[in-house]
Amino acid sequence: MISVPCLRARGIVPKNWTTQAEPEDQNVKIILDHDILELWVQGGDIFLDGSGGKNSRDPRTRRAGFAWIQDNEVCGDPNTCIGMYSTLEGYQSVPRAELNAMISFFTFIAEVDLVPTHYRVHTDNKGVYLGYHKGPIKGYRNHGDLWEKLWFQYHRCTQKGFTFTIRKVKSRTDEADLEAGTITPAQRHGNDRADHWAGEAAK
Repeated sequence: MISVPCLRARGIVPKNWTTQAEPEDQNVKIILDHDILELWVQGGDIFLDGSGGKNSRDPRTRRAGFAWIQDNEVCGDPNTCIGMYSTLEGYQSVPRAELNAMISFFTFIAEVDLVPTHYRVHTDNKGVYLGYHKGPIKGYRNHGDLWEKLWFQYHRCTQKGFTFTIRKVKSRTDEADLEAGTITPAQRHGNDRADHWAGEAAK
């Protein structure tokens, strides 16, 4: 008879229970392969989100993703939208995913051929909202590498004539929030769509 140690009885579980596989390189994808520029609405509201996936509370197995979307009826289906989503590379955290969502949107605006206009950008992340309104600072305590990338892409956009308003929306809303006026139906739907695609990226 072959004897093997019973490691689980000593609190030692299989490695794949507590260790996430290395994430793939960050590869931004187009939602549903829509032609974004063909369906784009000038000045249409933008929604950002980051997700930690199903293991969001466990940093050992957490897989993060992010998305930005423009929610409009041009697509013909109220459950679809246009935008981009991606797995997060490097350290897997929701705050870094949220920041990458904004970086990805600014990068898109800076690189495509669109008529300069104003965009309202909605985030449900307080850190992103407050950090943006503080403006560029020296010596970031957290995520300084991402804030530098964000402001670089932001300035590329403003040099082309684009302007932005960043708004904070409540996450995880319900009918009571709509009745109370905490969030509008359009904001709730847009935020839910961004949350869905960030979750898809985090799988």
